[in-house]
Amino acid sequence: MGKYLFEISGEIKKELIEAFLNIHIKNIKTYLNMQGMFYNFMLLL
Repeated sequence: MGKYLFEISGEIKKELIEAFLNIHIKNIKTYLNMQGMFYNFMLLL
């Protein structure tokens, strides 16, 4: 029974990590886009 519960928690952890990474990757892309826009704005000044 303990092994079974451990396997379930392992799957849940894997899904949580994947979801966390997906959110993180989106944030990084957004951040880089903002940096690029800011840099272009500074070049215009």
